[in-house]
Amino acid sequence: MTQFNKENRKEILIYKNNNFKKLLLKSLLSISILSSSLYSADDRVLLENAWINIGYSNAKDAMLSGATTATSKGYSALFTNPAGLSTNYALGLYLRTGQLEHKNSTGATEEDSSLAKTSEVVASDNLAIGIFYKYLLVESKANIHNALGLAYGFETNYGLFSLGFNYVIDATSVENYKDFGTGDYQTVGLQWQKSFVGIDDFYAFYFGFSKKGQGISKFEGENIYRVSPLVQRIGFGFETNVFTTTALVTYDITSQSWHHLDDTLDTTALGLKWMIFDGFSVALGMSQSEYTTKVNLKENSTISFGLEFAAWSTNIAIAALQKEVLDGTNDVYIQENSIHADISFAF
Repeated sequence: MTQFNKENRKEILIYKNNNFKKLLLKSLLSISILSSSLYSADDRVLLENAWINIGYSNAKDAMLSGATTATSKGYSALFTNPAGLSTNYALGLYLRTGQLEHKNSTGATEEDSSLAKTSEVVASDNLAIGIFYKYLLVESKANIHNALGLAYGFETNYGLFSLGFNYVIDATSVENYKDFGTGDYQTVGLQWQKSFVGIDDFYAFYFGFSKKGQGISKFEGENIYRVSPLVQRIGFGFETNVFTTTALVTYDITSQSWHHLDDTLDTTALGLKWMIFDGFSVALGMSQSEYTTKVNLKENSTISFGLEFAAWSTNIAIAALQKEVLDGTNDVYIQENSIHADISFAF
C-alpha cells in the first residue's frame, strides 16, 4: 500500500507539472498573439488614426479645421478642450451629427483595409445628443460612446482662467460600430482669455492647452483592436473689432502619438471667423499634418467652411470639410468629404 501511494503521488506530480507547462505555454502564446495584434501593422494604425476626426466632432470645430483649442466654448469644447465648458451658465440641450464619405484617388467609394473605416457614414448613424447645466455636460452617441465633461472658470486681474476634464466611455462592439472604437480615455484642459475694451476698439487674446489620453478598444472574439492616440493640443486666438462687429483668428499646434509606435503626427491649423452681423458668422479653416518618421505615410490636409446662426436661445452651426491623406505606398490621395450640423437650445 505504501509503494502504491508513492508511485501514485509521483504520477500526480508529473501530471500536474505537465499541465502547468501547458498552461504556461498557452498563456505565453496568448500574450504573444495579443501583442502582435495590438502592436503590429503600425502603418495601418497610423493610417486609420489619420481618419479619426478628434477635432471635428461638431460643426463649430469642423468649420475652423479644428483650430479651436483656445476658443472652443460650450458643448463644442467637450472633445477639443473641456475647459471651454465653463462658459455654460444655463440649462441647455444640443444635437449634433455629421455625414461623411471616403473616396479613393479615382473618386469611387470603396471598402478596403487601407481605408480605416467604411466608405460612408450617414447622418442618422452619427447622431449625438447632450445636455448641459452650468459646468456639467453629459453626451451620448448611440453605439459609439458616452461622455461626461466638467469645467470651472474663475476671473482674475490677469484674465479669465478655466480648467476642464472629460471622460469618454467607448460603447462600440463587434456587432455595431467597431471601426469607431477608441477605448475609454480622458482629457484635461486649460484656457485663458484676456479682453481689452475701449471707446472705439476691442481686443481679446486667447490661449488653450489640452491633453487626451490613449484609449485601447479590444474585441477578443474577432481579435480586433482599435488604438486611439495620445493627443496634445496648444492653441492661440486673437479677436478684434471689424467695422461694427468682430473677427477671430485662431492657430493650433497638435501632436498625436502612440505608446507602442515610434512616430507622431504633427498638425498645424489656422481658422478665421467673422461675425458679419449680430447673430450671423462665417468661418474658414485649413490644416496640414505630417508624420515625423514614416516615409510611406505622408501629409494630410484639410480645408473647411462654415456658417453659424444665433437667435433668441437657439444656435445653429453648419460646416463642410474636405480632408485628404496621401498614401505614400501607392502615391495617391485618399479623400474624405463631410458635412456637420449642430443645433443647441438654452433654457
